[in-house]
Amino acid sequence: MTMMSPRQTAFTVVLALAVFVLVVELVRRRRLREEYSWLWVLATALTVVLVSWTPALEAVISLSGASKATTVIFMLAIAFLAVVCVHLCVKLTEVSSKTQKMAQKMAIMGKREPETR
Repeated sequence: MTMMSPRQTAFTVVLALAVFVLVVELVRRRRLREEYSWLWVLATALTVVLVSWTPALEAVISLSGASKATTVIFMLAIAFLAVVCVHLCVKLTEVSSKTQKMAQKMAIMGKREPETR
């Protein structure tokens, strides 16, 4: 099994820390809700732990059956993004349903009100 080179490890840690700083800044500017930020913070922390702590990375490599550490990192990133996409689709469906119900209620209320012209 091939481990990550020091350069790959450093690049991955710097990238994860950059994402962490971005998330904190987005929350600070109220562009990202805190309810979603924990997921990104957890992902960056997990990335830093995996690439910095060799026994943990080796365990995940052997568990997944991958031959390279970079493959494991990419697999985990893709799985994380898939979970985020599913979560966002669920939220979008909820908002769509609420919007439709609200539009229907407003239409019913508009029919009930007498016209005042």
